[in-house]
Amino acid sequence: MSIQDPVEVNAANKQVTVDSVTNWQLPLLAVLFVSIVFVAIKTVVQRHESRTAYMKLQTLEKERDKLAAQWSRLKLEQGTALNQVRVEQYARWDLEMKIPKASEIRIVREPQAVIDEVVSSKAMVDHKKLSKVSLSD
Repeated sequence: MSIQDPVEVNAANKQVTVDSVTNWQLPLLAVLFVSIVFVAIKTVVQRHESRTAYMKLQTLEKERDKLAAQWSRLKLEQGTALNQVRVEQYARWDLEMKIPKASEIRIVREPQAVIDEVVSSKAMVDHKKLSKVSLSD
């Protein structure tokens, strides 16, 4: 038989109890436990926020797609409404307009004196406005 060293026997059968924990290990264990719980709660909250943001993103993408489809329909409608043939049909049928014959066309010209008077009165009005502005500065 071999004789075992008493130190080795105690080391093999040593159990960790509150009494065997030194003064600095207990607060460390408490801090680690609290931090693990905090990280677990933070992870759950973060996942919830992530899922909520993803649902909002999907909602906004659906709304974007609806608006894009509506925009396409409106552009198509605008193109149809501005079609020259459609405008001409509207003018002929609804407004009862027609292209005048050459004998029905009359060219009216203003006398040059009237044109000169309008241009000079406009220039005078502009000159009065400019002089008022320069006096007030």
